[in-house]
Amino acid sequence: MIGARGATGEDYKEIITRAVYGRGEGEARGVVSFSGLGEVKKVLGTVATDFRVGEINIAPSQNGVTVLATGQFDVHVWYVRGDDTAIAKQPVVATVEIPVNPVGPEKFADMGVAVSVVKGPECRGAAITGAGDGVEVEVGATLAAEITGETSLRVVVPLFRPETPAQADPGSPGHESGPRPEGDDRASARYNG
Repeated sequence: MIGARGATGEDYKEIITRAVYGRGEGEARGVVSFSGLGEVKKVLGTVATDFRVGEINIAPSQNGVTVLATGQFDVHVWYVRGDDTAIAKQPVVATVEIPVNPVGPEKFADMGVAVSVVKGPECRGAAITGAGDGVEVEVGATLAAEITGETSLRVVVPLFRPETPAQADPGSPGHESGPRPEGDDRASARYNG
């Protein structure tokens, strides 16, 4: 809206820009079950590896939007079976819900989202299942999301109304007559209309 005039006579310009809609963090926790491992005597260690963010979606919510980020990783468990040790690996797909509240009341279009890992998937505990032939591993991950979008800003454009020498008051600020003193580096503009 270039050249629009406001109620008080100012000129407005509309600037379209990309801005941050909002930021948020979300945590996902779950249990990964390994079964059919034989007689498990002891869990020696667990680790989550090869984390990658897959599909990302934005869904409306009551307070703003929710980012749904799907993460994929592998969980490994090292355990004692009989008189030997063994390792089992299981791929995991998990969805992290990240609530994002808007920063301000502006309306946004063409929204995009960036997801980053705050705390990658980690194994937080492990236990042998009741039957003794499996292991349950508790895992968790924390992701952050930042949503940006196009929005518009209305800015006031000051009107420049040049004065003719007859209208100018020689004593008013900004009215210059004669050369400037040395060291005076104020900016000035002159209109030759």
